[in-house]
Amino acid sequence: MFNPKDATLSSNLISSPPRTGIEHAPDTEVSDPGGQDLPRSFLRRTLTTEILNGINLQIISMARQGIVVYDQDLRYVLWNPFMEEMTGLRSHQVLGKHPSELFPFLKEQGLDRLIERALTGEPASTPEFTYYVPDTGKSGWASAVYGPLRDLNGRIVGVIATVEGITRRKLAEEALGQSEERYRNAVERATDMIYMLSTDGTIISLNQAFETLAGWSRAEWIGRNLLGLVHPDDLDLTVKLFQRVFHGESSRTFELRLLSKSGEYLVCECTAAPQIENGRVVAASGMVRDITARKRAVEALRQAEKEL
Repeated sequence: MFNPKDATLSSNLISSPPRTGIEHAPDTEVSDPGGQDLPRSFLRRTLTTEILNGINLQIISMARQGIVVYDQDLRYVLWNPFMEEMTGLRSHQVLGKHPSELFPFLKEQGLDRLIERALTGEPASTPEFTYYVPDTGKSGWASAVYGPLRDLNGRIVGVIATVEGITRRKLAEEALGQSEERYRNAVERATDMIYMLSTDGTIISLNQAFETLAGWSRAEWIGRNLLGLVHPDDLDLTVKLFQRVFHGESSRTFELRLLSKSGEYLVCECTAAPQIENGRVVAASGMVRDITARKRAVEALRQAEKEL
């Protein structure tokens, strides 16, 4: 990726057309149009410089980032194909013009001051910004880095910038954020308890159903160990089960008795699964369904059958 923080660029890099080859010849002398004899090695060096400038132009043309050059009056002198694609403006529509003539958003967002800073020799990076091109209707997100453009003697002759188009990433982040928000809403609306534990059994998160079913506030238990809620007779089963989960195994549905704030133990049907990041287990999560009423109904039915 080209870094414009402090670029040195000869003027013919902007104006010279790309060359495609060079003939190698013996190092003999030839005459220039003025009648002086010049060694072929000098000609080769000159042609090589022209070819390198041509290669640089090809790199600029093929770059998958915007490359822009401003002169000392901050008028555009280079506008590569990436910028044409991003803005919808061809180079002939841009070259020779000042940014304020084409892109009002630069001044509106204070980005013009960063370009001016680069002209004084101070590189500058923008935050991520939105852009809108009035002439074409193109819009999106981008970020840019501006740096002073120096000639071969180190004098500042303009500004060079690289521009990253980040619209796709921002749209993906926005979609992910919406998806996460929908997930959080679904979790909060769930009638079953949904939990997450750290690898030492500490409760990381609980949904609203925990408060509704167990009577505790979430704040009373987040940061405490799950075992504090488990019936003493179920502790051994719970420890063994979560040891397997933290080794990467998902559990089958299992029953536990969990303490409610009233002091009653709820009979619960539970699931547990490992949360894996970069190949290692970082947490466990699952659901807890209160089946106390169902178990009581089954027990009452059995008792009634015995009495018949």
